[in-house]
Amino acid sequence: MRTQRRVFEKLSESTKVELASERIELGLAQDFLKEYKKAQSTFDDGVSAIDRASELAEVANKTYLEIQKISKDLGVPVDKNIKRLGDNLDFYIKAINKLK
Repeated sequence: MRTQRRVFEKLSESTKVELASERIELGLAQDFLKEYKKAQSTFDDGVSAIDRASELAEVANKTYLEIQKISKDLGVPVDKNIKRLGDNLDFYIKAINKLK
């Protein structure tokens, strides 16, 4: 009877260890799913932001090209601040296109 009790105690201990490891694995799996969903959501938000930035940059670029055309037609140079922003805009458009 004493031997049987020791065997059941040992079996009981090994079952606890297995359950504990399964809980840890389940907890890690749940953590992974939660982190994955956050990363996916953030990525999707980033893609949407890049798409929106691309649209806005294209509209701004059309306006800038119009300013350049009108300035040329009038024979006056484009304001240096506008020119600098236009150059920056060109950089942004190239960067956005690389991200796509």
